[in-house]
Amino acid sequence: MTAKELNKAIETFFASQKPKECSTYESLIELFDKQPTLAQAANIHKLIQKHKACIYTSSEHAKLLNDKEAEARKSAQRKMIENNETDSFDILKEHELLEWSRSDSLLFVCIFVKWDRFRF
Repeated sequence: MTAKELNKAIETFFASQKPKECSTYESLIELFDKQPTLAQAANIHKLIQKHKACIYTSSEHAKLLNDKEAEARKSAQRKMIENNETDSFDILKEHELLEWSRSDSLLFVCIFVKWDRFRF
């Protein structure tokens, strides 16, 4: 790739970048066949300032993606909790149910014990 073609590719790389979208150094370096020269690095720096581009390393990019995913999970969890508030827990109903089941089991035990006494 000639120097003019490379400069044109770098220019289109920054021109095609969306305003709030950031790129990684790795995606920029894919344009180069060999290590960039000092002049090319200076040109890239000028283009970053001209286009007000955001560029960072792949580890920073991964961290930002993890943060976005964590926020999405939290919002989904909040939404799920808000939807479940309609099915509120009624302690009185549950208490009555527990009392009935305990009294029923005691009745069963009493009948079973008396039945054993009558068998002898």
